[in-house]
Amino acid sequence: MAIGNPAGFRHTLELCGCQLVEFREFPDHHSYPAEDLESLSRWADGLPDVAAILCTHKDVVKIPRSQLGAVPLWALEIGLEITVGGSEFERMLATLVPTA
Repeated sequence: MAIGNPAGFRHTLELCGCQLVEFREFPDHHSYPAEDLESLSRWADGLPDVAAILCTHKDVVKIPRSQLGAVPLWALEIGLEITVGGSEFERMLATLVPTA
């Protein structure tokens, strides 16, 4: 999908245990005009037995569909959680960011 680092996204999907059948890339900040959505739908319908098409959360909000062709469209949302040193991080951050 449209992402600045497609190799990084692909790596993340593989680390999550996804078995990638195919991978399509578009330039970052792509707008997905109707002709691209139709092309993607034809592509999705031609894939062998797949559970879903995965894209980034940034892209799924630009695609006004819940599926491409007959294949569900899912988005991977990546977050950040500090699991060690959270209190220390918050104290350091408080010295850098003024509070209102």
